[in-house]
Amino acid sequence: MLKGGSEKAKMLAAKGFSRLLSSTDNGQKLIYRLFLKSLQYQKYNTIPEIIRHDLVDQAIAKSDIDLASKLMATIIIPPTGTANSYMWHLRRARILILEGNAQQGSDVLLELIQNNKFKHNDKIDNLLQVIFDLQSVKEYELAYKLLEKSLSLNSQQQYKREIMYWMADSRKAQYRFDEAAQLYLKSAMIPSSTTMDDWAQSARYQAANSLVNSGLTSDARGLYQQLLSVAKKSSRRAVILRDIQKLNNNRTFVKTNY
Repeated sequence: MLKGGSEKAKMLAAKGFSRLLSSTDNGQKLIYRLFLKSLQYQKYNTIPEIIRHDLVDQAIAKSDIDLASKLMATIIIPPTGTANSYMWHLRRARILILEGNAQQGSDVLLELIQNNKFKHNDKIDNLLQVIFDLQSVKEYELAYKLLEKSLSLNSQQQYKREIMYWMADSRKAQYRFDEAAQLYLKSAMIPSSTTMDDWAQSARYQAANSLVNSGLTSDARGLYQQLLSVAKKSSRRAVILRDIQKLNNNRTFVKTNY
């Protein structure tokens, strides 16, 4: 596999070698030792790509995300015969993100957004779960940009108000409270400015909190009073009244459950 022959011939040889070892007892362990412990393959990108795919699967099975990420960083296409290449790319992006290669993982997600048709909600939901991984590792700007790109993937109003809300979450985490407040309010006002369902109330509440933290206390007080006028649950009313009291005491707060 190292010497002579065309690239195609080398690939076929590697494929045959992988199949042969995989069919034997301890074959996967042999592949691991031959290619990861060998002086002949000191860089991951010199290992035949089909072998790298096998090694990624082994690393994931062992919960060795660090190794899986390093190998995935050298692979850009799924193995031949992959039934669902979209899900393979999502897995690749997730591994890269969780192991510290957030920009590379984000680039994979951007390519998926640009090059796929999203006719089914499941496909979008799977994408969003990996974007949330960016938020979980505090890569809020990358998450924000991808969420913004995702707005056009689905025309349903509920989808758009959710994306706006999550974009606001990223801005809030960046302490960009004025932008967060605007986005929360946009989420609350879908489908109309008079919408006051539970989602709209939650979004308005988060907008009010962000306004407090950006120093716009008068606007925040107006939102709290509006929420107080429509809140039916005593627990919600208590939360709003408490926050109005905080506002009166000139206190700011970053995160409050509602």
